[in-house]
Amino acid sequence: MKGIRGRYGQMKVLETELDSTVKLLDTTIFNKDNFYNALGRQQDFIIRPLLGPQKIRVNPVNNSLYIIESTNNKQHFTNSEDVYEHLLKHEFTKKNYVIQTVPANNQSVLHYHRFTLHRISSSSNWKVVHHSITGGNELGKIRHALPFLKFNKVVRNAANLLGNYYLACNTIVIEILQNKMGETWITDTILHERNSKWSQFHSLYSCKALRSYIPHTELCTKESLGKFLQSLRQVVLKPCVGQQGKGIVKVTKLDDNTFEIHENKQIININDFAKLYDYIHNHYLSKNDYIVQQFIVIGKIDDRLFDVRVMSQLDETEWIITGVLVKVATKGFFISNRASQLLTLEEALIWSNSKISFDKCVSLINEICGKASVVLEKNCKGITIIGFDIAIDSNGALWIIEGNYAPSTAMFYKFKYNEMYETIYKYINKNKKRFSPHSD
Repeated sequence: MKGIRGRYGQMKVLETELDSTVKLLDTTIFNKDNFYNALGRQQDFIIRPLLGPQKIRVNPVNNSLYIIESTNNKQHFTNSEDVYEHLLKHEFTKKNYVIQTVPANNQSVLHYHRFTLHRISSSSNWKVVHHSITGGNELGKIRHALPFLKFNKVVRNAANLLGNYYLACNTIVIEILQNKMGETWITDTILHERNSKWSQFHSLYSCKALRSYIPHTELCTKESLGKFLQSLRQVVLKPCVGQQGKGIVKVTKLDDNTFEIHENKQIININDFAKLYDYIHNHYLSKNDYIVQQFIVIGKIDDRLFDVRVMSQLDETEWIITGVLVKVATKGFFISNRASQLLTLEEALIWSNSKISFDKCVSLINEICGKASVVLEKNCKGITIIGFDIAIDSNGALWIIEGNYAPSTAMFYKFKYNEMYETIYKYINKNKKRFSPHSD
């Protein structure tokens, strides 16, 4: 089905066999006719892009008053033509959108349940690996966590239906609305493909031997951000899909009511958590799905942070390490994507006065990246190279920050000891020949 990855196609798939006890939002493609039909029903509706977290709420109060609520503002209009033009000119940032009708009696909404389901491969069973509840008070959340077993069956059925249409997707987020009358709707489904950090986290976390090397991670919501800052003080926010460090933000809790936001070299302070979340939502979460992650206090060289890039490549049926070097961040940056210097691992450990020995570090890198490569290959069939970013914290412990399936080799070419570059390209060419459709 064309557009299966988007909200419209996914809802159409779910209409076929979904459990009748759970309802779906009436979903149509946004166009002029569908928009005016929705206005004519005099019922709230939501406009979303086919893909992405943006949400625009339209409230047609009557034939002469229309309220539009979006990320940045709330506006009133007196005629439908102005509403339509406003959406096209000032709200829409993507090519295609859908219209979704808000359930009747939406004032009785009790909670939104958000389930993440993951499977190791397209032939594996789906498992609920994360569940969160938003809305309502804490007592209400405890009471209404009871339908979890019922929802577990529903979301696994939905994941099976969607997973059969998109075999390469192994992580799905499903949002369910629950109202005070006991009615439930599936309000959204998001497919996290292999390049999603949320999907990769669950792939790696499925291996018990790797869990102690993985930073604590959740999807970023108001609740998860508050919980992380309460217990960790420093967190990092990352777009689920992104490259070269774009959009990565560090948030530090300075005291009970003061927070520091650090992106690139820019640092701003915000008083009050509600204002912090509004800023984060308006600048980041409304544009992309994000994870919130434990911030690792990384070792430093001359007051500059550093991490290790490890190249892991497939050699026939075995993963081997073909390159290891250290990226030293530019001063003032908390990530090393803008490296000011490249070093050998041995040089970095000596110059940073690291608490881990070179031999032990090499041994752990080989062990961790070897196991992680095997796990990720199951989840991402066809990959032959992974560029791991490994952090060494101030206590000498190692952490898997990320695995990149299309890693740049430029840093190895520029490195003063570029024998590793030759080795890397030897295996790139070997795998090209091996997996070429014209090879014997």
